Amino acid sequence: MMWRLEAVDADLAARLGAADPAAQRRMAGAAARAAAAFTGLADPAPMAALHALDNGQVDDAVHTAAAAHAAHLTGCYWDAHDAWADADDEVSAPRPPDTDLDRSCAAQAVAEAVRADPRAAALEAVYFAAIAVGGLAALNGLIRSQRDP
Repeated sequence: MMWRLEAVDADLAARLGAADPAAQRRMAGAAARAAAAFTGLADPAPMAALHALDNGQVDDAVHTAAAAHAAHLTGCYWDAHDAWADADDEVSAPRPPDTDLDRSCAAQAVAEAVRADPRAAALEAVYFAAIAVGGLAALNGLIRSQRDP
């Protein structure tokens, strides 16, 4: 399986994939927290997922709840985007702000961070967090600091 991050930065994906599971979990959590903070994401579902991550309570139920919330935010963004794209003017259907998409990506980063598999959590959380914060450059130092604390 090819991870999305591999298409964006194969070297970073290889480094994340080669890290030990504890470091992968830390990197996933740090990326997700950075994305949430950057976008102002403070909704209950992702915050509960981050709390579970802090307490080592990562499981499928936590991931499922966080992923459902991320899917909801993503759906809301794309519904508004489609209405804007189909509208004849921006008064009846204004273009949704990019911040809405960023928040949905931050929520997805949180959902990915609480996946049961730490390698998958790191690769996917970093990918979505990078979208939320505007690129991998904003996360590189943070990721390095979590690899070898």
